[in-house]
Amino acid sequence: MVGLFSPASFCPPLHGDFSCARSQTDSASSMLTIKPEACPTLRTITADEIPAAFFEPVDPKAREQALVIVQEVQANGVEGLLKYACKHGDLPEGERKYSVSKEELKAAYDGLETELQAWCMHGACMVHAWCMHALHGVCC
Repeated sequence: MVGLFSPASFCPPLHGDFSCARSQTDSASSMLTIKPEACPTLRTITADEIPAAFFEPVDPKAREQALVIVQEVQANGVEGLLKYACKHGDLPEGERKYSVSKEELKAAYDGLETELQAWCMHGACMVHAWCMHALHGVCC
């Protein structure tokens, strides 16, 4: 049986020469086929050739705030995580449960409209395809 978010259960075709639609018996090596002409040639570039906008894609203030949160979570573990989850409204104040069971995820998914379920499955398929491409060295 295919799992709830298994891309094998629902995978729309990808753009280009890739397809993640497969049966459960397909091996990893047979899942990815690339035409040689579809592969770009890599070249070395210098820092001067990279647009300045690429160096700071995140607002400096947002980066600074995020760094404080990351450092607190690294230093204090679950307590740091819970502090910021409550502070930012992701958990009710005093709540200690920060993960959900497979059954809770399925119930939430089943409660979605059909179109949103399809988008969730599409996202799962895209993540799966990226992972397979990275596994086979296709992705940078």
